[in-house]
Amino acid sequence: MTRFNTYEHHVLRFREVTRDQPRDRVLELGPFEGKITYDLCEIYKEVVAIEYRSENIRRTEKGLREGGRTNWRIVQGDVTQFDYSQLGTFDLVYNSGVLYHVPEPWKLLSLLNPLAPAMWVCTHIVREGSENLQGYDGGWWNEHGGLADLMGGLSPKSFWPTQASLHKMFMDTGWGDFTQVGDYPDCDNGWRVQYLCKN
Repeated sequence: MTRFNTYEHHVLRFREVTRDQPRDRVLELGPFEGKITYDLCEIYKEVVAIEYRSENIRRTEKGLREGGRTNWRIVQGDVTQFDYSQLGTFDLVYNSGVLYHVPEPWKLLSLLNPLAPAMWVCTHIVREGSENLQGYDGGWWNEHGGLADLMGGLSPKSFWPTQASLHKMFMDTGWGDFTQVGDYPDCDNGWRVQYLCKN
């Protein structure tokens, strides 16, 4: 199994899996410093990104401007509480590296369902559940850095489901047509998986 350790591998896999999807508008959750945003601007006609931290927004905007990208918009907000109705609809939601930073991931999945017919998911899961939350088995992950951690979540802890419970979340939130496209059990910080989901 290929180890998930390069940005290039992630982008190549995304391009490969989504090559037959429409390429007009994409919604990106949590762009961090905008590395993926830069590539999404090449793939899609319009990129809308939601980011909470002002410093991450500053870095993303700086990189995009210096790189000559113009087809983007960054909105400040918490992806778990955002009023998505103001953004319209998209061809795809790019949900990578965010789901494992939230305490109730099924709620975020439900919020995203009306926005696009497809969603790219890259997230961490646990092998065995030590907790059951709202019918989902999984475990808690402590978010140590708080708001000062530019890559961390906004909550003190996040919930990582088992793979079976992640699948159940997809089904329960309207993303029932899902295909696993990546499996990285030895990834840093734990087992990471990738999916292309459709509703």
